[in-house]
Amino acid sequence: MEDRDRDKEQLLNELIKLRTKIAQLEQVEASQEQTEKKLAKSEEMYRLIAENTSDAITLHKFNLKASFTYISPSGKDICGYELEELLGKSPFDFIHPDDKKKLFPILKNYVTAKIKKLLTGKEFPTTMRLGFRFKNKEGNWRYFQSTGNILGNQLLFITRDITDQKKAEEALHIRQQEFASLFKSSPEALVYTDEKSNILDINPRFTELFGYTLDEIKGRNIDDGMIQTPEKVEEAKRLTNKALKGAFYYETIRNNQRRAVFLF
Repeated sequence: MEDRDRDKEQLLNELIKLRTKIAQLEQVEASQEQTEKKLAKSEEMYRLIAENTSDAITLHKFNLKASFTYISPSGKDICGYELEELLGKSPFDFIHPDDKKKLFPILKNYVTAKIKKLLTGKEFPTTMRLGFRFKNKEGNWRYFQSTGNILGNQLLFITRDITDQKKAEEALHIRQQEFASLFKSSPEALVYTDEKSNILDINPRFTELFGYTLDEIKGRNIDDGMIQTPEKVEEAKRLTNKALKGAFYYETIRNNQRRAVFLF
């Protein structure tokens, strides 16, 4: 009788353990199902972003060739190639030779960061911004800007075409150089001021006529009497206010001689 009761007790304990195990498994399964749903939702969200953004989103193998493994639809709009023409190929096949030299060390930094993480378990900063020229389908060099990072066992880059911005910057730089050249070589005395009429720059002709170097008068107000006679200061201020609306020319007296000054 006692043996039978003991067997029942053991069986009951086993049933309790089994039920507990089943409950744990059901909990794990429910948690896994919930995780899978969240993952599917995240993947759908990322897919929608990738397919609708104007920037190209690309994934690459984690090696020094960085071959394309995924390219978002906007990749075709940016570089002109069908996506199938790029998949499996290295972006370095299309990047300007001079820019490759700058990008290879950055790629090595990604590899180094990945190795350090594997060895130490610590995360290292890996987000980097790169600028380079990329040959499009028509054979023209386009300026691209990419932000890259490590994503699991791949490299992720978000890239945009900044060619128009780059050309505008280059055109502005050329105009600035032309302005500087004309400013320095002008036969007239030229003064460049800020919105409060404080001197920012003068040309060599100004120094010849008035004797001041830039170091002596930079930051001073053009109307503090340095180039005007006392009785002409107020008139000069009025003319300077006029000049603030655009370049302006007026004459002053220096060493009993008339001197022409251009303000802008």
